Amino acid sequence: MTENQMDEIKRHFNVVAEGLQHEIRLIAEGHDGLRREIQDTRHDLNEKLDLNTALIKTVHDSLDNKIDAVRDELKTDIDAVRDELKTDIGAVRDELKTDIAAVGDKVDGHQSRIQQLERRAA
Repeated sequence: MTENQMDEIKRHFNVVAEGLQHEIRLIAEGHDGLRREIQDTRHDLNEKLDLNTALIKTVHDSLDNKIDAVRDELKTDIDAVRDELKTDIGAVRDELKTDIAAVGDKVDGHQSRIQQLERRAA
């Protein structure tokens, strides 16, 4: 191989090497761009996640407060109904005692009259 041929091969190799270096630089720049884009996307997603987490916590706290308020209201209502039922049951009990006593008095009266009738009949 002559020196001219070797020089030609070297030049050709250098041209190919320069082209490859240029393409490698383009790939590296593209890689850097993609890395930055991925980092930006990750950052945006983290911000959105933080925002959504804060919103969920706000809604959760609000629902907790509403549930507590409903629970307190129901407890108050249940206590009022319980007190009303106790009063009503007490009144019914007193009424029944009075009615039972009156029936007992009537039975005693009837029993007395029956005994009188039995004595007359005998």
